[in-house]
Amino acid sequence: MRRTKLSRVILSHNPPRNLATPRLLLEVLTPAHAEEMVDVLSHPDIYDFLDDEPPELEFLRQLYRTQSRNWYGRPISWHNWIITNQATGQALGYVQATVNHSKKTTELGWVVAPEHQGQGFAREATQRVMDEISSWGGCQLFYCHIDSDNYASQRLAQALGFTLTESEPDREQRWERKSQGS
Repeated sequence: MRRTKLSRVILSHNPPRNLATPRLLLEVLTPAHAEEMVDVLSHPDIYDFLDDEPPELEFLRQLYRTQSRNWYGRPISWHNWIITNQATGQALGYVQATVNHSKKTTELGWVVAPEHQGQGFAREATQRVMDEISSWGGCQLFYCHIDSDNYASQRLAQALGFTLTESEPDREQRWERKSQGS
């Protein structure tokens, strides 16, 4: 009986929900997004700074199945939103937040298809996700890792209020920002 009560408390905390901005709908990731996202993620330029390659549809379905099941994970949970243009309904990319509940930190990552970069979509979506996670309480620090040659993401991190904290030539940089809710 006690176990059931505890499960209900954990599962009712911060349920997955779609988020919105004036231009964007951030849809909670589901396996159904794989079909449209395989096209978004097929552009080879996306992988200039990622140690990966364009995914096959079935791989992406399985990945999204796994990622969408860990919303309530403890001590680490994954929160993923598909960035969608409200005016066109077109998927543009995603924002990923990995919350470490015991350390009270959230690691962020974002990808926007090259043809939609430079229009503020990543900034708008990532800021909305940070606002959401801050509203949950408990997150004291946001951070992200950015390739030292990825100047666009470095500018985005700066625009979001992140500060460079660790850097080595030809390596990833660590950027941090205190949560507004801390």
